[in-house]
Amino acid sequence: MAPQTVLLATFAAVVGLVVGVRRGGSLSNLTHVDPLWWPLFFFAIGLIGLTDVAPDFSLDLGLIELTAVGLTVVGLGLVVVLAARNSHLVGVPIIALGLALNLLGTAANDGFPVDKGALIAARVETSRTVEEATFSGARHLRTADDSLWWLGDAIPVRELEYVTSFGDLIAIAGLGCTVAHLTRRKKAQPPPDLSPDARAGLVSIAAPDLRIDAPIIDLALVAEAADHGYAARPSTPSEGSGHDDRETGPRLGDRSEPATGVGMPILREP
Repeated sequence: MAPQTVLLATFAAVVGLVVGVRRGGSLSNLTHVDPLWWPLFFFAIGLIGLTDVAPDFSLDLGLIELTAVGLTVVGLGLVVVLAARNSHLVGVPIIALGLALNLLGTAANDGFPVDKGALIAARVETSRTVEEATFSGARHLRTADDSLWWLGDAIPVRELEYVTSFGDLIAIAGLGCTVAHLTRRKKAQPPPDLSPDARAGLVSIAAPDLRIDAPIIDLALVAEAADHGYAARPSTPSEGSGHDDRETGPRLGDRSEPATGVGMPILREP
């Protein structure tokens, strides 16, 4: 990975932090991030980095021969899989799209093509030296046989004397969006436990024939009643209660009368 790419990625991350904090986020929210399959990232980056230190790498696997280009394709593929696995995070699908474009450009051309015109425009090479340019890893100077060459390093950045690809720019933009979102993404808090009175009241609405002295067997009734916005407190046996005297115990909701709440009826004691 070129130092300029790391610089642009760092700049995008800093911009994302600033935007996120200014929109109500906090740096402490970043500590709550727990990406899925995160060890896969280091393995993939290791494969891609190996092509820089060993450009002549070759491994015979019988049916296929794994070269530096093959390592790059495998590494990029793993990073795309990792991004897709965490696509529930805002901005990560954008990163996945950018990496997928780089993967496509590499696989289609048996390496990552670098455009001659972009090298000259970025003042990396001159018209006299461009044919002699050499690159590390899976990158190579674009030839007439390359297809989808525009997915390679075809965008000049004169200020940095550097050429980059559409995929890199898309992934870097996605990184900024992801960081901005993560600063505003608070850790999910579990809902508080229901008090015994609230639980009994909710069950009385979901199952009005359930008796006070009967055990609560199915707590799904509580969730069902809660979804409808009901609440009630169990009443205690007393003279003049509304239940049948022939029954052996009071029922939940006895001596309750409907009252008007906001949008939903609520049972309460008189």
